[in-house]
Amino acid sequence: MVINIGIIYCIPIICGSIAVYTDRKEKKIRNKVTYPLILSGIIFQTVLNGQSGFKSSMMGILICFILLSVLPGTKFSGGDIKLSMGYGAYLGTNSAYYVLITLSLIIIFNILGIVRNYGTADLYKRLELEIISFGKVTAQADKIVAAPILLISYTLALIIMLWG
Repeated sequence: MVINIGIIYCIPIICGSIAVYTDRKEKKIRNKVTYPLILSGIIFQTVLNGQSGFKSSMMGILICFILLSVLPGTKFSGGDIKLSMGYGAYLGTNSAYYVLITLSLIIIFNILGIVRNYGTADLYKRLELEIISFGKVTAQADKIVAAPILLISYTLALIIMLWG
């Protein structure tokens, strides 16, 4: 039974890999990847844990939607948010790990982008401007392709959840 559950948790990795490919190539994550991911996560959690699984899955979707679309400084597009909601459907209430990892990676990539674009001398000043403006003024010059970061975050959260 553990092997089957492990294989089922790989479905988001497969969908995420497709999303990474399309996001890098076309700058778009397709609904035919995200909606089945969300639905299959709800079904998986419900079959595995009954009503509590359904509630957990819905809570995971809600956590990802609210935190990744409302928090200042996060500039995810609709496809990125729906992909996150799909991961949240699989992770359930453990989505908090996923969101924290995602936001941490976004901050790290943002800092690396600032250093690459402006050098280390302006790093503190530009980050301070972002913090003071609650993310309305961004120092990041290049858009970060979020699908790879989201996939890495899901995989790390899954490892924490299953073996942590």
